[in-house]
Amino acid sequence: MFIPITYKISAKSIRRSWKKSLYRVRIRVNEDNLQQVIAQPLNHKSTTSILTASINLATGYNETGNPTPYWTLDGFIGAGAIYSSVHDLLLYSQAQIHTSNTNLRSIFTTQHQKTFQAGGLDVGLGWLLVTINGVECLFHDGGTGGFRSFILISVSKKTAVVVLANNADEDVAELAQRISADVIK
Repeated sequence: MFIPITYKISAKSIRRSWKKSLYRVRIRVNEDNLQQVIAQPLNHKSTTSILTASINLATGYNETGNPTPYWTLDGFIGAGAIYSSVHDLLLYSQAQIHTSNTNLRSIFTTQHQKTFQAGGLDVGLGWLLVTINGVECLFHDGGTGGFRSFILISVSKKTAVVVLANNADEDVAELAQRISADVIK
């Protein structure tokens, strides 16, 4: 049975279509920037913001141990929409430690500086500035459905801790903090 459907094109639907097109362009520009500014210069092979079948992703699990779907945060590339590996994050940490070896020196140096304080925490650009065992460190963690990440960098000790987990359990942050306390001395 054939059911004819009539579409009424309005200015509102045209605006919606235009916004979706602009949104797709913005996502592409963000991925291009990620690749050109960070991934390629630092030789990252596993870092992207575009979820495709060709990348090797772990399955994430929620608090009850059930698999979870990947989040797609297309408009928020810096808020959990970047897929990476421990290897690439260690390369990134190395560049943060040895800023003279990278064209990103001015960006990284600026990130290491305190820009404001919130809730008793010192905050840099994209980093919390924390002290562990008397050593100043850069720290950032986060998570999406079924995944947790943790990165801590001590520039003075030339040491980094990277923990990636495919479990939404909050104990991952606690474990990563214990590892950091043992490593940063």
